[in-house]
Amino acid sequence: MKYDTIIIGGGPGGALSAGILAQKGHKVLVIEAGSINRYKVCSGGTPLRSIKLLSILGNPLKIVEREIKGVNIFIDENEVISAKKDEVIGYSYYRSVLDQWIRDKAQDYGAEIVYNTVAKRIYIDKYGVKVKCDHKGLLKEYEGELLIGAFGIRADLLLQLGLKPSEYLISFQSEFVGDIENLDDNIKHSFNFIVDSRYSTYSYGWIFPKKEGLSIGITDRMEGEKATLRFKAFLKDNIIVAKQIKGLKILPIYNREFLAHLNPNKPLDKTYGKRFVVIGDAAGFADPITWEGIYFSLKSGEIAAKVFDILLTNKNFSEKGTKLYEKEWKKEFGKIFNVEWAVKQILWGKDLEKKWITVAKFFKSNIKRYELLQKGLTEHMSIAPVIKQMSTLDKLRIGFKLKGYKLLKNPVNFIHIFRTLL
Repeated sequence: MKYDTIIIGGGPGGALSAGILAQKGHKVLVIEAGSINRYKVCSGGTPLRSIKLLSILGNPLKIVEREIKGVNIFIDENEVISAKKDEVIGYSYYRSVLDQWIRDKAQDYGAEIVYNTVAKRIYIDKYGVKVKCDHKGLLKEYEGELLIGAFGIRADLLLQLGLKPSEYLISFQSEFVGDIENLDDNIKHSFNFIVDSRYSTYSYGWIFPKKEGLSIGITDRMEGEKATLRFKAFLKDNIIVAKQIKGLKILPIYNREFLAHLNPNKPLDKTYGKRFVVIGDAAGFADPITWEGIYFSLKSGEIAAKVFDILLTNKNFSEKGTKLYEKEWKKEFGKIFNVEWAVKQILWGKDLEKKWITVAKFFKSNIKRYELLQKGLTEHMSIAPVIKQMSTLDKLRIGFKLKGYKLLKNPVNFIHIFRTLL
C-alpha cells in the first residue's frame, strides 16, 4: 500500500498533521517509536492559542490536569515577575495523555498509526518516499508520496534528508505526586519558572502543577554527569522547589526517579526538501527563551498539513512545492524567533540573576511597561511580543542596562541583534 503522506513521529505536531490530512480524505500513516501512552519529558503547559489548534480534532479540555491563571518567573527569594488574570490563560497536561489524545483523534478520522516502530532509513526519489523501520526486531517498509518529519531530536534522520542538525540542550524532569491543594495559590494555578545560575546559566527550572502533583524540571547545557548532578541539586537545594515538594513523593517513570530529553536550541537553516518537510522539535521549533514547544509543534504541524493538502491535490511533489511550508511558518512565527534569539544573546549566560533582576526592575518601574510584559507572558508565554511593541528608546535603555554593548566583541553578531531588535 502506498500512502499519500508518511509521518515519522506521533507527538503533537505529527499527530495533528495526520488528523488534518485524514479529515481531507488523504491516506496517512504515522510511524511512532514509542508505545501507547508513552512518557515524554515536558512541563506540559499550553497557552490558549494551543487549545485553538487542538480543537481542530475535538475537545481537548476533557483531559486537562489543571486550569492555569498566571505566570511566575522567580529570580531569587525576593524578586519575582508575576502575571495573573482572573480568567484561564492556559492548561496543564501530562504529555503522555495529551499526545495519545491527539493520536486517537487522528485515528478516528482515518489515519493509520503503528506503534513501537523506529524509523531507521529514509529513501526519497522521483517515485516517492520509502521508510525502513525496526518493529520489535522485525524489518518493516512503508511507501508514500510525501513525508513529514516529526521525529524530534534525530540527527541521523536529518542527515539522511540532507539537513544540518541544530544545536541542542538537555532537559531533566521528575514527577511528584500528592495533595498540592495546600500550596500557595500563586504556585498551584500558575506556570512557574525559576532562574538560578547554580543549576543552569543557559535556561531555567520549572514547576508546573497538575491535579495531584507537580512536574519539576530544568533545561541545561549538555555537560554529561555535571548536568545530571546539577538537576539533583536543584531538587534538593533550591529553596522554592524544596518548599513545594515537601510531603510529596516522586512518581517513578520507567523505574527511574527522573528522565532526560534533548531540546532544540534554534531552528534549522532549512526545513524542507523534495517530497518532505520537518516540523516541531525536528525543525528546531521551540521558543528561544522559554523553550515552549507544544504550540510551535502544533502550528508547524497545521501548516505542513495545509501545504501537503494542496500539493497532494495538485500532485506537486517538487522541492519548490514543499518550500511553501517554510515560507508559511516564517510568516507565522519566524520574526518572533528572531527577536527572542536576539534577546537570548543578551540575557542568558554570565551574571544571570543580575540580568533578570535588571529586567524585573526596568519593567516594574513603569506601570504601562509592566502591564505590557504581563500581557505577553499570559497570552504567549513569551516576551517577544513585548519587545516588538516597546519604543526604540526603551529598547536602547534596557539593552544598555543589560550591557548589550559587550556584544561588540563580535561585530557581525552585534549588528544582526541590533537590526532585529530595533
